[in-house]
Amino acid sequence: MVSAGELLLLAGLVFAVPARRGFSQTNHLVTAPQTTQYLEIGSNFKATCMIINTTEVTADDLYWILSETTVSKELYTKLNESAISVTIPITSVQPEWLFCRAKEKSSYVVLNAGKFMYGVLLKKGCKLLLLAPKTKAVF
Repeated sequence: MVSAGELLLLAGLVFAVPARRGFSQTNHLVTAPQTTQYLEIGSNFKATCMIINTTEVTADDLYWILSETTVSKELYTKLNESAISVTIPITSVQPEWLFCRAKEKSSYVVLNAGKFMYGVLLKKGCKLLLLAPKTKAVF
């Protein structure tokens, strides 16, 4: 089931993407978020991939790649015919690229492969707890 937040995100992408001159003419996939803050180890990260300005592919043709490994479809949620999301656990400290890609199902997709992929860099870290050193009161 699609949450209200996901619907709002999709609606925002529909209206925001055409407003960016040139962008919608070069890519057929866009992800949200497009950038990340540092992600905490042990947390989950959710991204959405949406198809724009093409009917060459559908959400069923999309897949995710994390550090050159295809993400299990069990982690995907199909939002509609033109969007999927993925929720992945953050387990390592190394930065990783998360790419949304489309299957090469037509000659147009094959010849324009760069238009059918979009990625976001996952920067990672951990929470630091800073404690003040114990001090003795001097009288």
